Amino acid sequence: MFGRRPRLPIDLAFGLPTNNNKVSHSQYVKDLKCRLEQSYRIATSNAQKNADRNKTRFDRQVVDSSLEVGDRILVRNVKLRGKHKLADKWEDDVYIVLRKAGDMPVYTVKPEGKDGPVRTLHRDLLLPCGFLSAAVTNEPVKQPSVRRPRTRQFPTAESEEEEGSSDSEIGDTRMFFFPNTRAQCH
Repeated sequence: MFGRRPRLPIDLAFGLPTNNNKVSHSQYVKDLKCRLEQSYRIATSNAQKNADRNKTRFDRQVVDSSLEVGDRILVRNVKLRGKHKLADKWEDDVYIVLRKAGDMPVYTVKPEGKDGPVRTLHRDLLLPCGFLSAAVTNEPVKQPSVRRPRTRQFPTAESEEEEGSSDSEIGDTRMFFFPNTRAQCH
């Protein structure tokens, strides 16, 4: 506490030696500086060991995924801002790699089968899509015809009156008889 060990009554009871060495202020500062430098060296070396160990572990699992000229790719949709959980993260158009910019992971791409703008993009924004089939369709897609269900047409009351039947003058009175289905007990 306060840069020195406290002197407690228990120390006197057990007869522990008291440290009467007085250290000057300048000597204390020098000792503190040496201890801090040593702590810094130890922390730096431990951090470097951990960094090297993490790098070797990472390098074991990393796979080089460079793109070649002519590869088919998708471009990330960077226009999305905010929350778009269900939105497409990739643009609909398929692009082709035209060239690579030196040793950097920067590629020049253009839309496949279209006259579109040539774009220069980083590798992080590109997704290889050689597994997608080429969608070259020059003929228009026919829309399936909509089938409407047929409805039955029943004769209306007006059409029956036009027929001129004599029953219509009397009226259409219908009588229904329901038989008694209960058994009668005497």
